[in-house]
Amino acid sequence: MDSILEEYTSAMITGGYKPLAKAVFRFGKGGKQLLERISCNTLDKTKNALLDRFGKLTVLFDQLVTGDEVYLAFEDRFKGRFLESAEKYAKLAKVAIEEMPLRVLHIFGNHAAGTLRIPQPLGYLALTDRLSIIQGIKEISEGVYTALRLENNMAVQGIDFDQQMFLEIAREDEASFSKGCYPGQEVMARVRNLGRPARKLVRIAYTKIPERVTINGAEVGKITTSGFSYKFGRFLAFAVITHYDLPADGGEYV
Repeated sequence: MDSILEEYTSAMITGGYKPLAKAVFRFGKGGKQLLERISCNTLDKTKNALLDRFGKLTVLFDQLVTGDEVYLAFEDRFKGRFLESAEKYAKLAKVAIEEMPLRVLHIFGNHAAGTLRIPQPLGYLALTDRLSIIQGIKEISEGVYTALRLENNMAVQGIDFDQQMFLEIAREDEASFSKGCYPGQEVMARVRNLGRPARKLVRIAYTKIPERVTINGAEVGKITTSGFSYKFGRFLAFAVITHYDLPADGGEYV
């Protein structure tokens, strides 16, 4: 048994955790009402986003409502972009936005750690200032975490996508079309009602990872994250492609 398979098998049995490079911000009193107005999803969902007026993604974040407060966790590299987008609205609404000294740990398996938890397709994100919560839980390697991301369809902003038109990369429950107006809402509704996105984030299963994603021999997109899946018994890859209604050469959308 190779070392990655051995670690993967152990993680599937005993669970594990992975520290993530994410920033955590807290919206204070009035933050729920503000986020309802400026974000593209409702607050009962775990994923939400800030968009620009053209419907393009600014920052995708995980969210947790607790009482009158809302906690947001997103890739640390987009902290400046987030503040530039959110602070102007917060000042007008007199809502405090505070960066929190919390670590973000992705925990899975039969482990209940921490009190601030955001559900994920696999396990949950724990927002914590106490690393003691992971006592007895094994940290997994980047290679195993990549396999788990692919198997559980967890693409990451800054790796698999960034500032695309949001409908190109959004999952079904990551945007609301029944809530009130928000920045980019008109463009999102127009694309959804009158046509379809020009590109789409897909997950493709291959027996061998190609250098590029092609359809009928023509390149339609580039592979971002890829790796072998022991669960699927094939290689998996994320890619944002055109002509996604047609089958990929040598691959299967999963």
